[in-house]
Amino acid sequence: MEDNLKFSQLACEFDLCIYNENAKCILGQTTINSIGMCDECIIVSMDQTVLSSLKMKQLKKYLKDNF
Repeated sequence: MEDNLKFSQLACEFDLCIYNENAKCILGQTTINSIGMCDECIIVSMDQTVLSSLKMKQLKKYLKDNF
């Protein structure tokens, strides 16, 4: 029995995947594993400096909006 399910034209909420375009997977067919993740997903690589800067910006916004 195969644990993975195959789908086509899936909605995608994972913005860091290279296949996500306008909240949809651009691949013709996608395989979803038993924990609900796309097997084909490739996460965008970011320079640590860029990542740290983006995290700090988001943290400041969150703290400002919630406290």
